[in-house]
Amino acid sequence: MSYQLLLFDFHGRISRKWFWIATMILSGTTAGWGLATVLLVKFASGMLAGVLAGLFVVSQILFPVLVCVACLSVQTKRWHDRGKSGWWILLLFVPVVGVGWALGEIGFLPGTDGPNRYGPDPRVDPRAALDGI
Repeated sequence: MSYQLLLFDFHGRISRKWFWIATMILSGTTAGWGLATVLLVKFASGMLAGVLAGLFVVSQILFPVLVCVACLSVQTKRWHDRGKSGWWILLLFVPVVGVGWALGEIGFLPGTDGPNRYGPDPRVDPRAALDGI
């Protein structure tokens, strides 16, 4: 499975397995990026500090945007696997209850059996599920 399709394509369906793999990749990448940023800023000095400050500002804008797009893509495809529109992702804006419900539904409940309007069953054919429709 292509990570580009997994993280940045909003079409198709993914299984719970790939949802959790993508979630761990995004969490690990975010933690690693944060640690690297803190270490670079803390230990940089002189002219290097100025260059790193510029890179830091750019990375503070670009990295969160990329991570948000990837998270939205992965969660949308899980909603598709459940047979629901990606707009269900808006549940995340409902404090506590919405987040718990969304996590329970896309993280722990199986998708619909067989193909649905969003594509083939990813448990049967994982590659075809990401081809889009």
